[in-house]
Amino acid sequence: MQNFEEKPFVSISRDKYDISSTGSDTNKPDEENTEKDEIYTSLIKDCLGDLIQDAQISSSLVDSPVRLIAGEGGLDFNLERILKAQGQDFEGSKKVIEINKNHELIKKLPSISSELQKATCRVLYEQARIQDGEMPADTKQFSQDLIKLALEI
Repeated sequence: MQNFEEKPFVSISRDKYDISSTGSDTNKPDEENTEKDEIYTSLIKDCLGDLIQDAQISSSLVDSPVRLIAGEGGLDFNLERILKAQGQDFEGSKKVIEINKNHELIKKLPSISSELQKATCRVLYEQARIQDGEMPADTKQFSQDLIKLALEI
């Protein structure tokens, strides 16, 4: 069964799906903020470097600042978990980080120091991993970043 009422099933952990036409209120992309979008995506790409495949603005996030999705050609998260459980040499593919440009934390990123930007981006990345059921990749760095951010409050 690949369809329901003539609509195909798709994995929401992939980057190629469109939910803008579902529900009662439609989400239309905001054409006016492409310059700000570029600031957010390039800042997060620069801070996270090789940890991610790409950064893009999300049209589906509401409460969370970021989430990880499988990039084009990447494996589904559950399939990666199965492969990791079977073979210890399996690394998995890099993910695409989707950004909620309307979240207050994302809006504050450009105005903080570069050191805090990097710490915040790493915490956001690890937080997205935790939401996906994964452990932080570097628990020591994650802890240090949390302490750094807490000291700035």
